[in-house]
Amino acid sequence: MRTQAACARLAELADHAELHHQQRAIDQLGQCGDLGYMQFLFRLADGDGAMRQFAIFAAAEAGGEAAVDRLLGLRTQGSLERETEFYALGRTGSERAAKAIIDALPYLQDGTVRYAALRSLATLTHHESREDNISAQTQQWNEWWAKSQNRKIYKPRDWRIPLTPLN
Repeated sequence: MRTQAACARLAELADHAELHHQQRAIDQLGQCGDLGYMQFLFRLADGDGAMRQFAIFAAAEAGGEAAVDRLLGLRTQGSLERETEFYALGRTGSERAAKAIIDALPYLQDGTVRYAALRSLATLTHHESREDNISAQTQQWNEWWAKSQNRKIYKPRDWRIPLTPLN
């Protein structure tokens, strides 16, 4: 049901509906996967309202690769914004987002931000590190990246394949 008319109606609801319906409309609009709505969703995210995080996630999903630069720009913000940034990068389905997350791992001091980054890598790659410390995890992810010439990067709704450990 991802027709142009349905997506247009979702955009209308995302902009003007009551809070509960607005949240759902924003999420569904991101799932439309229409790049044309990415900027609209980022504009919704620019507000201070309760819908900011939903709009960022939806913009990431709608924009995919095109949303990565804007999401990486959130890095200058506080830890809550960093956490949101990493979760949103995981919703882009972008190889470049995966590489940006791997490159950021050694610098992530905050445990919740690090967790968000690792969960997003799992979303993007369907792999996870089973190492205990961040240094070992970072090394394992870097080795996986270097060895994986034909790596598969997944969209956020591609959960038919289970997580496998990095080797």
